Amino acid sequence: MGRGRKRLYNWPWVLQFHITVAALDLNLTGPVADETPLERFMMTLENFYANEERLGRARELYEAHAEHITQRGVDYREFEVNFEQSIVAPAAVMLLELWRYTSDDKWLEAAKLHLDTMLCFAGKQPYYRLHDVSIRHWDGFWFGKDRMWGDTFPHHWSTISAVALHHCGTGLGNDTDEERWLKTADGIMRNNLALFEAGGKASCPYIYPASASGRNGNYRDHYAND
Repeated sequence: MGRGRKRLYNWPWVLQFHITVAALDLNLTGPVADETPLERFMMTLENFYANEERLGRARELYEAHAEHITQRGVDYREFEVNFEQSIVAPAAVMLLELWRYTSDDKWLEAAKLHLDTMLCFAGKQPYYRLHDVSIRHWDGFWFGKDRMWGDTFPHHWSTISAVALHHCGTGLGNDTDEERWLKTADGIMRNNLALFEAGGKASCPYIYPASASGRNGNYRDHYAND
């Protein structure tokens, strides 16, 4: 969220990457096999979080970042595009994660603005490719093999909204809101399984329109990147 061009919102996923690799228990060879994925994960974790001083500093930085998000409100910085769902959803996720960690309700109150904004990107169409799936338009062009414009229903980054709703529902813990938000989050994740074929092959985006810019759509792009 600073003035530089670094995509800072990517870094929390580095930790998730280590956890996932550890769970796979891969049989690696060469220099990378000197330590297991779990050992590499624990080294990362212990170097930062087993040190009380660094933990305190990390919390200070996280809270400062959250304060900045709160102060900006919906005045989001543009990234590859000026305004889209995966600019809004990470702001909600960060504030909700901090709320659950600190139990300070001010972060929940700050997150509500971003949650409401995030939900505006999705509709309630009675079709699994569209229901609660945030609209995106450019992913096939930037990340796909065919460089195809057109609404992507779904694109896997729509699941960031599910992460935010999961944190909200789990943190609230009351029957009504918890069930509502967790059900919506689960539906978004399940709807994104449409990106996978029966054999396990996946696609980055599904080009939803029948045609866009004079080209045929309604297909999975061949690339599973991004």
